[in-house]
Amino acid sequence: MASFCIGKEINEKEVLATYIDRIHIVDKETWFIPKFVHFQYGALNPSVNCHKSVIAELKMERVTKQLAKGYSTLQDKDKDKDKDKDKDKEYINLIVTDLNCVLGTNYKTTSTKTADLIDYRINDGFTVEDFKKVHRNMLLAWGADNKMVKYLRPETLYGTKFESYLNQKIPTTKLTSQGVGAYLVGQTWLKEKGITNVR
Repeated sequence: MASFCIGKEINEKEVLATYIDRIHIVDKETWFIPKFVHFQYGALNPSVNCHKSVIAELKMERVTKQLAKGYSTLQDKDKDKDKDKDKDKEYINLIVTDLNCVLGTNYKTTSTKTADLIDYRINDGFTVEDFKKVHRNMLLAWGADNKMVKYLRPETLYGTKFESYLNQKIPTTKLTSQGVGAYLVGQTWLKEKGITNVR
C-alpha cells in the first residue's frame, strides 16, 4: 500500500530499521504506528462516536494494549528529550552567565552560535567548571592587553584552542594601586547585585 501511494518500492527491512522506535509489529500482516492514531484522533475516548469505530478496529487488530504501551513509551521518550533540552539550556545559561559576570559583558544565553560552540566543547569532555576557569584565565591573560582584549568573546574562547586556554599559565604579578582599586570597585558591584562565589 505504501509503495503504491508514494510510487516507489519500499524495502520492509529498511523501513523497520529506520523507524524502529515508531513502528510496532503486531503480526506478519500488521504494523502499528501509535503516534499516528494520536495525531489523527487525539486521545481516544469511547464516548465519542467517531472514536468508537477506531477503538473497535484496534481491538479487532489486537493492538489496543500496544497503543497504550507504545504511545506512553513515545511520550516518555519525548519527555526525556525535553528534559535533555532543559539540561542543555541549564549548562549553557550557567556558562554564559559566568562569562558575562567575569567580563562585564552582555552575551545572550539564547545565541545558537554560542550554544553550538559550548556543545562542541562539552562533547569533547569539558565541564562547566572548565569554562569558568577559561573565563578567568583569559581575562588575566588578555584583559590588560589592548590588542587581545577584543578576543574575550565566545567564538574565540570556546573554539578549537579551548584546551590550551584552560591550561594557560598565568604569570603572577603585583597589582598596582589602580588594579587594587578596580578590584574593590568590582567586588562592591558584585555585592550590590547579590552575586557570590565569583573567583
